[in-house]
Amino acid sequence: MKTTRKEREKQGRREEIFNAAKVIFAKKGFEKATMEEIAEKAELSKGAIYLHFKSKDELFISLIENYLDKLTALIKNIVESKKPPFEKINEIVMQIISYLYANKEFVSIFSPERGEFLHKMQVKSAREKILLKLQNQTILIARVIKEGTESGVFKDVDPHASAYILFGMIHNTIAGLIIYEKKTFKKDALLIIDMFLNGVKKEVGRKQIK
Repeated sequence: MKTTRKEREKQGRREEIFNAAKVIFAKKGFEKATMEEIAEKAELSKGAIYLHFKSKDELFISLIENYLDKLTALIKNIVESKKPPFEKINEIVMQIISYLYANKEFVSIFSPERGEFLHKMQVKSAREKILLKLQNQTILIARVIKEGTESGVFKDVDPHASAYILFGMIHNTIAGLIIYEKKTFKKDALLIIDMFLNGVKKEVGRKQIK
């Protein structure tokens, strides 16, 4: 669907605010960050920020949703491709880590504050919406694992449990990359891929342990 110039300009301005907000939230945390600081970072007036977001809570929630939506779109594109399950898992891991590594500020504000913020969030619908987005990412990966089990290339594993495990491996790796300020992520990503695929791949001629 083609967007109008006004809609593109509005989305562009929101992206500018998101880019400024993630830096301020990452530096000061949600509680200490102010809309004034975000406006200054974005080189906009405070009033211009409030034209797009009614409050700091709304801006923070929208920031999370924006980044989760982009990540979900990356995963979905791979899942719906015609590639074999092994290749899909490989590409999904590389794309997720690449995306999160390129958006380290988002990871640093979302990961430590996610549980506390979502717990305190008064708007139940907003909290459930964010949790649903996270769940949908896991469901997409579970689809790939199910494809692998049904085609006989993966063991008869629980797709959803396996997807949660894979996500845990990815997020712990990203946390380590940020903490230790590593300059590259490829070696770590390949290690995750190797460990996960070797764990789920079906070995011909060997009975599975139930």
